[in-house]
Amino acid sequence: PAPGARLEAHRQRCHMALAHAYDALIMLDHADHALPYLSPAIEARSASARFLLTSRRLPPADLPIHVLALHPLELEDAVSLFVHHARTRDPDFEPTSELPELLDALDRLPLAIELVARRARLMSPAQKLLHLRRHHSLLTLADDGTRPLQQAIRSSWDALSPPIQDAFAQWCVFEGSFDLEAVEAIVEVSHRWSGDVLEELLSRALVCADIQSPHRFRVLASVQTFLHTTHATLDAAHTR
Repeated sequence: PAPGARLEAHRQRCHMALAHAYDALIMLDHADHALPYLSPAIEARSASARFLLTSRRLPPADLPIHVLALHPLELEDAVSLFVHHARTRDPDFEPTSELPELLDALDRLPLAIELVARRARLMSPAQKLLHLRRHHSLLTLADDGTRPLQQAIRSSWDALSPPIQDAFAQWCVFEGSFDLEAVEAIVEVSHRWSGDVLEELLSRALVCADIQSPHRFRVLASVQTFLHTTHATLDAAHTR
């Protein structure tokens, strides 16, 4: 069947399952693409099911959903998570003084911490930090050879319109936190106010609020690495 027919079939199956999901807790990770199918069921409350969804973008404002923003882990929690995963590969692993700096370079993101910690037998935290700065993507490979962190970023990037992609690629110049005034001064945006662009990027988790400074923002290190690569690609395309 045509792609549209397959999508409609998936939607119908989803609704039938929800209609019989009494007193159930339905958990969906990376639910960005599932929201169009779940929205009618959530709005109608056709089932007594509850939903726990993770997504890299905000849901439609009219849905009866409570949004909980997830910030980077606290340092103590990040260290505990790293040690836990490192010891699955090296039971004798002990954290060193360089570990907090490595965790900051990973934005204290659970997925990034898990991927890098699994290489505990290969390199010390200090070696990983140096390697991460030179070859970010090599340390974030999963066991099956995929790059889940880069894939998540790519998915959010692909959902942006070409003008917004072009504008966001320019944000690789920012180091540390910045405010809207800095964006307006540096970034060229076609036919859009920079504030609207910033709102869209925040909603897609490509930019995050600086929890230490109100009205300031920052680009996660993993996204920054992606932007440097993408900016070079876009520059090469523009010069052809």
